[in-house]
Amino acid sequence: MAHRGLIALTALLVGCGHPPRAPLPGKWVYDVTFPDDPENGTVAVVATFEQVGTGTLRFRNEVGRDVRSVTVQGGETALRQGDAWVVPTCASRCTVSYTLSVRRVVEACHDDLGCAVGVDGAVIAPVTTWLVRPSPKRDVPALVRLHGAFESGLGRGKADPLRSIDLDEGSYVAFGATHAESRVSGALVRVGRTAADSETVDAAWAGATSMFKHLSPLRPRVFVFNTNGDSRGKVMALSGASVALDTGKDDDADRERVALHEFTHLAVPTFRGEGRWVGEGFAVYFEARMRAANGSLSRAAFVEHLRSLARTVPQRVPLAVAEDEDSIYGGGALFALLLDVELRTHCRSLSDAVNVAMRHGANATRVMRVRDYFALLSVASRSDAPLDLFQRVAVGGERIDLDALFLKLSSQEALGTGAEHCADVP
Repeated sequence: MAHRGLIALTALLVGCGHPPRAPLPGKWVYDVTFPDDPENGTVAVVATFEQVGTGTLRFRNEVGRDVRSVTVQGGETALRQGDAWVVPTCASRCTVSYTLSVRRVVEACHDDLGCAVGVDGAVIAPVTTWLVRPSPKRDVPALVRLHGAFESGLGRGKADPLRSIDLDEGSYVAFGATHAESRVSGALVRVGRTAADSETVDAAWAGATSMFKHLSPLRPRVFVFNTNGDSRGKVMALSGASVALDTGKDDDADRERVALHEFTHLAVPTFRGEGRWVGEGFAVYFEARMRAANGSLSRAAFVEHLRSLARTVPQRVPLAVAEDEDSIYGGGALFALLLDVELRTHCRSLSDAVNVAMRHGANATRVMRVRDYFALLSVASRSDAPLDLFQRVAVGGERIDLDALFLKLSSQEALGTGAEHCADVP
């Protein structure tokens, strides 16, 4: 493979995350106002739809059941039909308004980070939780402006140039008892009155930015809170990078693992409708490698951790079509290990390739196709390995020889070989 024109090719690959389309008319515009008191207040929304081709509007399932009325500007009546609201003029142009009880929405979401979570005087939710949407949806510009007292990657009163098909990955919003602490690389936002372990989060961020040099320019909003359950996290990044981290009741090691996992997601593009195994697999792999780098795992424990993970992977179907959690998490991590070991054999590394890709815009705030991402990693690493292994293993279903893989890994870890020990490699 010729590795010339890196910047031009990178721009082409990063820019082709959305499939080509003819310009579509229409747009969605939202003004969302958050209450001062989330426990007893309502979120008020005014939405304008232009030339969206449908008069049917839908809320997400958890939210829609509790919507009592939708008001249409101009006096038209919004009719409820099952789980939908029908406003015929919305096919051409309409403005609707509604309010949502915060308490009822939080109850309906059942503590789901992808829906809404109540945290001792505060609420955190993806912005899309509060938005009604035309159905079926068209690929048109979507502008979201937020008002009131809140913290979000979206910003205050900002008209964010999203695409309607990307709203499901829109930024988190927190309101109520929140406190933002500025960081050079963004902001840490404490959510709720219950103390959360921000020190472990800060340490994990330091480790992640050491591994991925181009995380800091994303300036994410990192929302830290504690529901006294298991540690967990989630990234929402297409309208401003944001991370939700529930530090929970686990020990520092589990909190660190979860934080490193989520921060790794920021380093990998968003894949719409495919590639979950890439994001989750890379996150599982790099969380372990970063723990080995900071001494939380010994080299021997790092190898054994990956070996035990590999034993859970069925390798029955190609990763590209796998749907089981063992393949998505464990199989994706095993593929990342395979690729990293191959690159390190030639004095390169997967983290180096990810860093070069990030430098040219490939991160969680951008949408890419999975194949294009591995093509980009091949360019970034000046190696055929990323795209070749993707095609043979992830798409073609070629089984990974675990004995040979772990023999190479053990040798690299024991002898200290790998990209970090190779000098003067271009």
